[in-house]
Amino acid sequence: MIRNTRRAGAAAATAGFIIVLAGCAGPATSDADTFVFLSDLEPVCFDTGGYRNLANYSVARQIFDPLVRQAADGSYSPGLADEWSVAEDGITWTLHIREGITFHDGTTLDANDVQASADRFTAEDTTLLNIDWLESSRVIDDNTWEATLPNPQANLLQQLSTPDFPVLSSESIEKFSDADRCADPTNLVGTGPFIPVEYVHGESLKLERNEDYEWGPEYATHTGPANVEKVEIRFVPETQARIGALQSGQADAASAVPPLNAAQLESAGFLTVDAPAAGVPFVAMLNTATGPTSDIAVRDALFSAADLDGIVENIYAGRYDRAWTTLAPTTAPAGSYNEDVVESYAYDPARTEELLVAAGYTEVNEDGIRVNATGEPLVLRWVFDSGDIRDQRDVLAEAIQADVLKSGIDIQIEKLDTASYLSRIKDGDFEIAAESWGQSDAYIMLTVAGPIVNYPKYEDDEVTGWLFEAWETLDDDAHRAELYRSIQERLSDQRVVMPLYVQNFIVATADDISGIEFDPVGYPTAFYGVQKGSAQ
Repeated sequence: MIRNTRRAGAAAATAGFIIVLAGCAGPATSDADTFVFLSDLEPVCFDTGGYRNLANYSVARQIFDPLVRQAADGSYSPGLADEWSVAEDGITWTLHIREGITFHDGTTLDANDVQASADRFTAEDTTLLNIDWLESSRVIDDNTWEATLPNPQANLLQQLSTPDFPVLSSESIEKFSDADRCADPTNLVGTGPFIPVEYVHGESLKLERNEDYEWGPEYATHTGPANVEKVEIRFVPETQARIGALQSGQADAASAVPPLNAAQLESAGFLTVDAPAAGVPFVAMLNTATGPTSDIAVRDALFSAADLDGIVENIYAGRYDRAWTTLAPTTAPAGSYNEDVVESYAYDPARTEELLVAAGYTEVNEDGIRVNATGEPLVLRWVFDSGDIRDQRDVLAEAIQADVLKSGIDIQIEKLDTASYLSRIKDGDFEIAAESWGQSDAYIMLTVAGPIVNYPKYEDDEVTGWLFEAWETLDDDAHRAELYRSIQERLSDQRVVMPLYVQNFIVATADDISGIEFDPVGYPTAFYGVQKGSAQ
């Protein structure tokens, strides 16, 4: 559900809130036909085939169209494919490619372009991420593409609706390398409503309307080309700089607005729109294989050592809900969220002490840190990807760090570059790693505790069996939901993942902006319907 909020008033004009911007977001725009959007993150890589996060999703949604579209209610409708069917074995899918669609380079879309886009992932020298849903594929004719999966997959249509499988023109695939596309979005040639025309690293990406665009979503409020002629996405990591640019009229919308600032902007007459995220909420995954957190008693102690209710409330001002399981409540299929896990544990320092003593941490050193019989202090290393810290997640970690220190647990926060972070995760060289994964289907839980990624290094054959059974069940969502509830209960009972909060992606806008669309995951990514000069 998308929420649209406006609160009139002058409370925000108090001292300390009106911010003078000193050249952080670029010159003011007087162009009524340009929508200026301030992003908190600049993509590390613009090719969503090679790197995936909210930052490059927001760009990809403007440039590419998916094979299948998923509406906010979870229903599917035509994208680049207008029909699809699956064989009785659940493995072979046939998609009919729509006619009359052209790429930004003027070439006409057909099944050969879809195949060339698939071949990028299987090329011998590919630098792209693995797409685990595709075993093989082939062109049947110019308008028919066939995909063979390694196993039946209930979420195949959902996978095809995301930017994870970008469909590029065959000519552009030959012209540019994967590295070219990763580094510069103007090398991405799609069919979407906007064409990338200029990119300046560290500053902005400019896009222009695709005037030939006649294949927008069936659920859109208009047809034909996008409403605005131009989009400029400016990369402004500093929260106060984004807010200052919005207040001063230098921008039309600002992303990743902290809840406290959102309330202040609403009081000043600005609009905010938000939607709850689906998928895996922000969770702290605990290394169950090595180190202190391999002991369930230590993991259990950590669950009761921090006042998460108070911490989440204080940092996010009631705009984000406390998370209780490894799945966000809005995630499909319906009924997957396990209500029984909610409030199944509580902040209880006395219980934490009992558990740590039982785990062998019976003494406290001169620094107030619990130590075991050999004098080894209870140190938990919490690693972060410094290129993907958003939403005050480091502030949240620091608040938890301070709380658990009272119980003698020493959390050491390490902010790493992306390569080092991924290497540490792969090697299991950490105790805590926190992530969220946006996804509109509960299959994403395979990332948390299944064989695909498995940050916690958790081994449980029954959970793995449930994950794959749910993944391969095509025609019984009730059974899938039951399996996902069981998984959440097991992961909670074993203290594998400590849920933290369910994010709402908050965008603040000027009062004449309407039409920002959130995808089914809850990401504010589509600008096709944006209008300027019309109040919401």
